[in-house]
Amino acid sequence: MNRKQIVARIETDAPLCCAASWDNSGIQVRGTREEISCLAIALDPSPETIFRALEHGADFILTHHPLGLTPRFPNKDDDYRRILNMLMRSGAWLYAAHTTLDSQPDGPPAWLARALGLQNTQVLETTGKKTSLLIRIHSQTAPEIIRHPKIINPTKYGDTHEFVVWQHEWPGVRQDLQALFGLDFSWQAITLHEPSRSLGFGCIGDLSHPTDWPGFTSRLSALLGKKYWTRIGSPPEQISRIAYCPGSGASLAQTAFDRGAQIYITGDIKYHQALEVENTGLTLDVGHHVLEEKMIQVWYEKLQQDFRSHDIECIFLPGHDPLCIEPGGIQ
Repeated sequence: MNRKQIVARIETDAPLCCAASWDNSGIQVRGTREEISCLAIALDPSPETIFRALEHGADFILTHHPLGLTPRFPNKDDDYRRILNMLMRSGAWLYAAHTTLDSQPDGPPAWLARALGLQNTQVLETTGKKTSLLIRIHSQTAPEIIRHPKIINPTKYGDTHEFVVWQHEWPGVRQDLQALFGLDFSWQAITLHEPSRSLGFGCIGDLSHPTDWPGFTSRLSALLGKKYWTRIGSPPEQISRIAYCPGSGASLAQTAFDRGAQIYITGDIKYHQALEVENTGLTLDVGHHVLEEKMIQVWYEKLQQDFRSHDIECIFLPGHDPLCIEPGGIQ
C-alpha cells in the first residue's frame, strides 16, 4: 500500500477534523518512502520507540502522542533532534493520532467501557457530532447491490443506488468504489439528522449490576494489570455509575460527578485539582500511561486485522510508565 492509503485508513478512525484546537495531530515528520510494507504502532514517539521501529524495518510509525505541540528548531542536542535525525536518515514517516483518536467514543477509547460492561454510555465532554449522508448514485454499470464495509443499508431502484455512509468516510468510500468496480458515476449527497453520533472526550455509563468497593477494585485491578493508584475521596458503599477519561482528564471530574458518577477514573490529577473534587465523589488517578497504552494496543489489533489482507506487517511497540511506585524507608 502507498502512504496515502495508510493515512486514509488511520483517519477513518481518527479524522483530523476532530482534533482539538491546541493539538498537533497528523503528520509529524514527512518521510520519503511511498510504498509501505511495515507499520509500527506505539503510544509515545520516544527515541527508544523510534529506534526499535526502524530497527524492525518500519516504513511508517503511528503514535498517539505527538512529537510536540508547538513548532521549534532542532537547535539543541536533545531527544527531539535525535528523533528527527533517525527519521530523516531512514525516510520513514511519523504520524500522531492524538485528540483525533481521543474524541471517538465508539473507537479504541471505549475499551474500558466495554471491558466493564457499561450500559447507556454517553460522552462526558461533547466537542462535535458525526453526521451521516444519504448517497444516491446513478450508474448502469454498477453491480446489483453496491457493498462496502463502510456502507449502511444499500438498496437499488432501477439504475439508482442508495446507501448511507458517515460523512467523513464518504471521500474514501467513493475512491474505493471507483477503484474496485471501475465506476464512473454521478452522485448526490443528502445530509441526514440520523444516524448521528456525539464526539468528544471521556465516557460515563452504568454497570449492569451494582457492586461494592472491594469487588470493583478487584475487577479494575485485573483490567489495568496494576494494584496501586491514587485515591481521592471516600469509597461509596454501592457502585453503579462509572465515568472515565484516558490521559489527562482531571478537568472532567466535576462534570462526571454532576452527571451522577460515583467513581471517576483518569490520570495526572494535580494536588489543587484533587482538593476541588475530594468531597464531591471518588476519583481514581490510575496514571496517564496505563489507560492509553491499552487503548493503543486495542487500536493496533484492529489495524493489524485490516491491513493483513494488504500484506502490511503491523507491529506494536509497548511503552513504559516513567512513574514508578517504590517502597520508602532508609536503606
